[in-house]
Amino acid sequence: MLLLLVGGVTAAVWLDADGGEYSVAPDCSVAEGEVLSRLVPAHETVLAERIDTEGQEWWEGHQCVWETAATAVEPPAKVALYTMRNENRPGAGGEEQAATDLADDSRGHEAVAVEELGDEALAWYDNGNRFGCVGVRTSNLYVSSCYYASTDYSGTRTVPQDEALKGAEELARDVVARIETGS
Repeated sequence: MLLLLVGGVTAAVWLDADGGEYSVAPDCSVAEGEVLSRLVPAHETVLAERIDTEGQEWWEGHQCVWETAATAVEPPAKVALYTMRNENRPGAGGEEQAATDLADDSRGHEAVAVEELGDEALAWYDNGNRFGCVGVRTSNLYVSSCYYASTDYSGTRTVPQDEALKGAEELARDVVARIETGS
């Protein structure tokens, strides 16, 4: 009887949780446009694949990386993008899990809120990798955009932190706008 009661409560929590408005995680093509071309001139795709969810069907995602081609005349630059869609599962709603993804991704960094982007967004600088990053939760979808650029051809001097953050935010805004308009 106790097992039925606990199962019923879990089902009620699961049914009450907000699953969100997205039924699929956008693939890497959502970032391919003018903003990406400007941030990473002469870019080539280094990674564009589905994230292995190890059989967990309540979430899915894509991981994408573009960097300046080795034959390019521009200094090296790089963009990493992750899109993750969550749905309701026992104990957590899709929107709640997307918020957890944002919190987990920004943990350990001095994150600041980004206004007027998705339902909630944070920006942070990853000192170890010299990436400016922006994470965005829009309903049950989490999008993370990170940007790195060098000012020299050997890749030893990077753009200032504020410029890396600006690039990551610009790409995040472009990607979220494309997702929201379906373009």
